[in-house]
Amino acid sequence: MCDKKNSVLFTDTECVVLSPYFKLTDESHVLLKVPRKDNMYSVDLKNVIPQGGLTCLFAKATPDESNLWHRRLGHVNFKTMNKLVKGNLVRGLPSKLFEINQICVACQKGKQHRASCIENLIDLKVKVIRCDNRTEFKNRVMNQFCEIKGIKREFSVARTPQQNGIAERKNKTLIEAARTMLADTKLPTTF
Repeated sequence: MCDKKNSVLFTDTECVVLSPYFKLTDESHVLLKVPRKDNMYSVDLKNVIPQGGLTCLFAKATPDESNLWHRRLGHVNFKTMNKLVKGNLVRGLPSKLFEINQICVACQKGKQHRASCIENLIDLKVKVIRCDNRTEFKNRVMNQFCEIKGIKREFSVARTPQQNGIAERKNKTLIEAARTMLADTKLPTTF
């Protein structure tokens, strides 16, 4: 059929043979193209670059694999992990569907603390910190710490509390990520 330039479409209920004059009206619906070689269409899943919603075609990750990548990516949530797969944004991340299979204790511990502790940033490769103009961020100790670590600080404009929300959310995300990774290593809480 294909040698006669016909197109073949397989669905969940039937196989449709289309005329040689059939043309796709919208290329954005194509999720995967595989070349024909020696009268075979071989899909090498390790070398496929996902397009669009191709992730749904792949196998689900095992629970152990899901947890491993969850930890490797700094305890990022599973929805974000699947977006990374869909966009092919992380080299080495398998093209699989990641699902949460159990509650991550480290994530719970990392997000339950509310204390602001800048020392948790030591092991992270932080280049810029956005902060408001409070004295906890503008003092000699903090200046020395940032200078030693090569961290640049950006301060919000005085008397503009609406800018503080951005800084607070970004800093909270960094602190929670650091705390979660520390909790995952089962170090004492003093760290």
